[in-house]
Amino acid sequence: MEDNIILFDDWKTRRSNTLKNRKNEYLIALITLIILLFISIFGLFFHWGLIIFLIISLIGMVSIYIKWLQVKNNHLIIENNRIMITNRFNKTYSYDINFDDIILKIKLPFNIKSGGIILNFYNKSGKLICKYHDMLNCASSLGDKKTLWEEKILSLGIKVVDEQEIIKNK
Repeated sequence: MEDNIILFDDWKTRRSNTLKNRKNEYLIALITLIILLFISIFGLFFHWGLIIFLIISLIGMVSIYIKWLQVKNNHLIIENNRIMITNRFNKTYSYDINFDDIILKIKLPFNIKSGGIILNFYNKSGKLICKYHDMLNCASSLGDKKTLWEEKILSLGIKVVDEQEIIKNK
């Protein structure tokens, strides 16, 4: 059986403090929602109309938890003959590839402020092979040196389509 050589592992190429900073952002949001939860529970003793704040805080906590799972568990590995993507629920999917037949399209997500980029892997006939939403990595700003992540992606030899010019200084 052929050994799979790891060509790209996004956990190894992530910017050093990005995951820690994102964790702190989610922690602050979670603490704010917990305070809102306690205020709304206390307020329910006085007026039942405050139940809306209870519902809002619970929905907010669930959405923060789901987003955190996506940030924490997302993982992309590109080997010499396959792509492995781990999703927010820690389930890994494997896609067989041929490097001569791969086109990588990079684009920003619909909500640009959420951070990260979307990587779509297509074959030459235009069929989508897989999609990966990287929540942490972002391209370097104009004038800055390319990040280690960008250098690794560009060094793979895959044809990269970057219509939004996310990767600067090509």
